[in-house]
Order: sequence, then structure tokens, then C-alpha cells
Amino acid sequence: MDRRLADRDYLAGELSVADFACYPWVATYKRLETDIAAFPHLRRWLDALKSRPALRRGMELGSDWQSDLKSDEARKLLFGQTSRSTARSPGGDRNR
Repeated sequence: MDRRLADRDYLAGELSVADFACYPWVATYKRLETDIAAFPHLRRWLDALKSRPALRRGMELGSDWQSDLKSDEARKLLFGQTSRSTARSPGGDRNR
């Protein structure tokens, strides 16, 4: 993405749905302990999008229920699943 943004302001040249679709994935860089200092164009893009009031309002939607994901049990349920573990869960064999 950094290379893509080297000669343009946004991923598709003009601001588009591509930017808004990618933003939430890139915005998690701190939580994922990723240093984006080596990606100056990506940093510029991230800051430009973050400064948009409508994007901030959209990102804040649902923040009241996001706190539920902070418990270890919630993270295990959400991120610790595999196709095999969900097939073994109650109702997981519906398509067999």
C-alpha cells in the first residue's frame, strides 16, 4: 500500500470505497504492534482519512459493544475458532 500511495493521495487515485474498506484494517496497526514508521505514504494516507469527521463517526459506531471483546474469553470465542471447531459445536453439522 505504501508503494501504491507514493504517487497518489488515495488508493484508487481519488477518494473511493477502497480507502474506506481498507482503513479499518490499517487502523489496527497499534493493536497489532506494527511499526508503520517505515511506510510514510501509508502514514500520510491513514492520517488524512482519520481527519475526516464522517469516518470518525462511522468508526465510533458500535463502540459501546466493542468493550465486550476485551475479555480473554470473548477473544477466544471470536478468534480461536477454526472450521473444525465450529463443525463440532452445537448446530455446526447442519450442512452435512
